[in-house]
Amino acid sequence: MIRKTNLFACSVLLVFLAASSKGASLGNTQWSYDGKTGPDHWAELAGEFHLCRDGKRQSPIDLRADRAFPARGNPLKIAYQPDTVDEVNNGHTVQEIIHNGSNVTFDGRRYQLVQFHFHCHSEHTLDGKALPLEMHFVHRDDTGRLLVIGVLFRQGKSNAALEAMLRHLPDKPGAHEVDPRDQIDIKALIPKNSAIFTYDGSLTTPPASEGVRWFVYRKPLSLSSIQLKKFQALYDHNFRPAQPLNGRMIALFQARSRATAKKK
Repeated sequence: MIRKTNLFACSVLLVFLAASSKGASLGNTQWSYDGKTGPDHWAELAGEFHLCRDGKRQSPIDLRADRAFPARGNPLKIAYQPDTVDEVNNGHTVQEIIHNGSNVTFDGRRYQLVQFHFHCHSEHTLDGKALPLEMHFVHRDDTGRLLVIGVLFRQGKSNAALEAMLRHLPDKPGAHEVDPRDQIDIKALIPKNSAIFTYDGSLTTPPASEGVRWFVYRKPLSLSSIQLKKFQALYDHNFRPAQPLNGRMIALFQARSRATAKKK
């Protein structure tokens, strides 16, 4: 049986997760993805949102392989485990809250997976083109530093790893549900044998705090039109447009081919 949990506790957790790595709070400021409270006006809504206008290392961005610094190997060590997740509709997206200790290691530092959520259409673009869906896997280390993995989705075959999550998407803001019978294979939501873009960026929602390390997989996963419509039925326009690069370097770690791997 699906159990409903305390809405106040969920709200506190969501504010904590959306806050900057330096602890800035969103408070009661209302923001959206359209009109006078949309991305073009976020900086006008509250003083702590000033980076939405003044920041020089903002996310998302347009990712282009021909402009990226080539690198080799895989910089991430991913240790994800299947998990029963709390699904929360926070009024901007649906977040999947993680409990079981899934983590990634980058540059010798371990980051715990805290939550993942989705955007329709994608926030990052590939060669100037958006895809139908993007999922963000948000990680935090023990000092508060953030690392986010972005995975893009194209429309195609049904995605089995999404099914457990799609069965119980909370359809109203503030709704919070979990079914202990359903587990999500989180690692199956990470593309295999894909090149990875990495750059220094920010949160993509207010307060758009900077100092976030981004990794975005170049190879999209697929989801069916039916699966996409289930996301779109809740939020079909919850993305921030691509932001200026402002001279930042983007690295592209190329996936090793099987032939290369065997030689080594």
